[in-house]
Parts: sequence; structure tokens; C-alpha cells
Amino acid sequence: MRALALVVSLLAVSPAAFADRYVWVNGQRMGPAELAHLGRLRCGSVPDGRYWLLGNGVWGYAGNPQPQGHISDNCHRAPAAGGGQAMNRRGPFGDYMSDGQCSFVNGVPVGRC
Repeated sequence: MRALALVVSLLAVSPAAFADRYVWVNGQRMGPAELAHLGRLRCGSVPDGRYWLLGNGVWGYAGNPQPQGHISDNCHRAPAAGGGQAMNRRGPFGDYMSDGQCSFVNGVPVGRC
């Protein structure tokens, strides 16, 4: 009987909202409230993935001790001047970033930087 109650309670706690997003921070899956809070800190939505986040706002990818930046970096980003469109994406071969003029693939500058 206890096992049935546990299963019913777990089903009630995992609504369809969890199925939409796959964001883990410090080993915990983020729910809608946590994602909203992180989105406010980041000034934009958090891409699906596994991350670590320190209390001082420094973050990185789970399993990689190398810091990737500060959670508020997106808030201070200046618009691209005279270049193309700025972007920051994770692709099948790594991370792609650009300020519209200079681009980076897995942290390596490419193009006119």
C-alpha cells in the first residue's frame, strides 16, 4: 500500500511541464519555478543541458570543471555593432558563439577577430 501511495505522489509531482525542458543544475532537475528564476538571473531562457552553478554566479557544464562564464553575462551583452547577428548555440560539434563580427567554435576564434 505504501508503494502505491509513493507512485501516485510521484505521478502528481511530475506534470507535463517537466517533459518540455531538460535542465539540470548541480545534479538537480529544474522545475518551472527554478527555470523562471534562472531565466531572470540570466536575462534569457536557459538552454536544455546539465550545468554546475556556484553561489557567486559562475557556471559551467556538468563534468567539465572549466568555468564558462557568469550567469548574468547575457544581461551585459552589448548589441552587435556593424556586424551580423549575435548568437550563442550548442550544436552537434560543440558550442558556437558570435558577437556578429568575431565567431568562436568551442572557444577557438574563427574569422576576423
